[in-house]
Amino acid sequence: MIDAVPTYYKDIEVGTKHQYLSYKKPGDKYGKYYVKCNELVKRPDGTICHCAMEEMREDHFKKWIQNKRHICTPGEVASQQTIDQYYQNVPATGLTPISLGDIYEQLATFTGRFNLALNTFSSPEFTKLVKTIIMYTADSMILKFPQLHNVNINVDKLASQIYQPISTDKLRQTMIQIANSIHVAKVDEFAKLACTCVAIDEGKTQQFHNLDFSLTNPLQSKRSYPVESIQMNGGTSEDYIHSLTQGFNRIFIRDVKISSVVCDGNKAQLKCFQKGWNQSFYNSNDPRLFKILFIPCLCHRIHNCYQYMTTKDVALGAIVKHIHEISALCRIHVEDIGALCPKHVSTRWIYDYNICMFIIKYQDKISRYTRIDIENIKFLRDCLAILKKLISTFESDKTKISDCYVWLCKGIEALQYLSSSNNNPFAGILSRS
Repeated sequence: MIDAVPTYYKDIEVGTKHQYLSYKKPGDKYGKYYVKCNELVKRPDGTICHCAMEEMREDHFKKWIQNKRHICTPGEVASQQTIDQYYQNVPATGLTPISLGDIYEQLATFTGRFNLALNTFSSPEFTKLVKTIIMYTADSMILKFPQLHNVNINVDKLASQIYQPISTDKLRQTMIQIANSIHVAKVDEFAKLACTCVAIDEGKTQQFHNLDFSLTNPLQSKRSYPVESIQMNGGTSEDYIHSLTQGFNRIFIRDVKISSVVCDGNKAQLKCFQKGWNQSFYNSNDPRLFKILFIPCLCHRIHNCYQYMTTKDVALGAIVKHIHEISALCRIHVEDIGALCPKHVSTRWIYDYNICMFIIKYQDKISRYTRIDIENIKFLRDCLAILKKLISTFESDKTKISDCYVWLCKGIEALQYLSSSNNNPFAGILSRS
């Protein structure tokens, strides 16, 4: 840290006034200030910790704190030693000894962070490099200090004694241990909260169909954390209830209190939270399950509404089909146009906005190959811009469900304005969806 200064934001912070640390980062060419909480927090067991708030850029933090409330939660354990205890534990040299295990942990962390091959640091080439550095250091020390000139030191043998290369198996084992410790620490942060929302999403590969679980809490300045991934056996409600229960139990075992879940809301998923099905969570005897509040993903709802209305309104369906056909044609003539047109994505219909923008930008070149209804494409673009803004807002894990209703009302009003003031032929039907 550079220019670190304790500071308060009494004029803009709501509720309890906390002390923060304002500082610059070394090497930041823009000289931006960053902020993190400087308070100490006591855990239930009495352990004193630093606040778990993640650092934020100061200008972003000032905007955030005006509408949000910071709540301190225990994070990294602070030193519990007195000054006397500290000096009693320091070795006579005054330096903290570094073990070979510490080096192995750094190698494992470096391997994972930069996605290196497991055999990189166990290779003979790397071992030779490390020993060369040790030999260079030893030679430099001998030349610098006269009292070492008459000491017979075999630097090659010294290097071999100091550093023992890590095996691939040992590196893999160390990486797993570090990953597990990070995972436990992250989940424990959410276990300290009064309530946690679980976001659930499906993912498919060629071989697997998974249900992914992420922990989130928009009231806290924490990033969402992907906590579990459960393999699905099928797409029925029975399959979902089995996989959801398995995922919830793995979260419960870490004492995380699940208050709500956000799902895409397909019929099989939705059935798991409705009282009409006797196997649903609503009819469960487990109070941790039947109290969970189901929240449909508003992003999926907007995608689905737009897609649904293209099948119900002839004019809207025609212009959407028109841009999809132009997109496919542009991807064939990409070299002539000089840019690659976005492709329609059947699971993310709002990406049609990008197709509209591309067609408008390159309309002169595209018109060589096909007719373009540019006026209606611009009308569609204006509608999709509103839907796209809503989705980007709802995708943020900092957006509170209480604010979503207001945003939806504003989006509907904006579409109604386009319909009444700009005679947009698609805005009215989309506002009623």
